[in-house]
Amino acid sequence: MARLEVYIPDSPEAAYRELLKNLDREFTHTFGGCTIIRGIDGSYLSRKGMLINDRINLIYTDVPLSIQDNLGQFSRYGEAVRLAVRQCAAGGGCIDRPV
Repeated sequence: MARLEVYIPDSPEAAYRELLKNLDREFTHTFGGCTIIRGIDGSYLSRKGMLINDRINLIYTDVPLSIQDNLGQFSRYGEAVRLAVRQCAAGGGCIDRPV
């Protein structure tokens, strides 16, 4: 069993809300369901080394496959999700199904 997690800024911007909705649909159709935890406190280091507090949403799904036996598939799927998230965060619009 493996878990795929995506952390998304808890932002009022429509692009992030749309991304969360699209990932919800994608994970539910692909893996049979997912969980969303909203409004989590997080932090990260800025490029200048300053601590930045941030609110995030977490969406995750459990995948009934072994990572060791399916590493290539997990890597490709994770990369496709990562690129979809990056595209959305850059303001390039969120696609209907990220992968």
